[in-house]
Amino acid sequence: FGITINGSNCTIGGIAVSLRNIIGDNLTGIEVSGENCKIIGNYIGIGIDGETPLGNNAFGIFTANADSFIINRNIIACNFARGIQLNSGSGKKLGNIIGTRADSTEASVSQLRGIEVWSPVRVQIGAAEGEGNFISGNSDAGIYLSAAQSCSIENNSIGSESIGNGGDGIKLSGGCRSIQIGKAGFENLIQQNGGYGISVSAESDSVNLQFNLFDIDKLFHLSVFA
Repeated sequence: FGITINGSNCTIGGIAVSLRNIIGDNLTGIEVSGENCKIIGNYIGIGIDGETPLGNNAFGIFTANADSFIINRNIIACNFARGIQLNSGSGKKLGNIIGTRADSTEASVSQLRGIEVWSPVRVQIGAAEGEGNFISGNSDAGIYLSAAQSCSIENNSIGSESIGNGGDGIKLSGGCRSIQIGKAGFENLIQQNGGYGISVSAESDSVNLQFNLFDIDKLFHLSVFA
């Protein structure tokens, strides 16, 4: 690992550019197993110029038994498995760029998935204006949830006019429960992905899809309620 945190109340990086860490060419960039840890403003899997590939060989960020974490305003790209892998705990992911260069253009190396969430993580992906994530340029799904519970996905841009994700924009599998995808004023914009905009497996339950925009060639349709 580049950085391993087993304690609590830790901060990796910060809002100021001078506090940024460049974390690459490890097995996993950052592994967190504590409470109230913040990962802010780092370049993870990409060089100091915001474009040179410096991928970690598995995950950019990995959490295990991490509660109340915040992953905020990082550039996470060019990692060879997942940008962010969440295996347990609870927390927020806000305002990150996941899968592209710092300027939101296509990276020269695609990571497999942008965000992957496994049971029993309870996580907020995106929030108010300015706190949504930009997730694009990943070779498979932008966001992949498996047996996750009590998660919200709101106000994110998943794919762009110029580059989408290679698979589904958002994919739910393995019996997800109580998942909120979009709501009034917190719509996700989902476009140019290689698979479905949103794919929900038959095993999932209590999934609400509301007020999302699906934009293809500058045409959009408002999603139905589920």
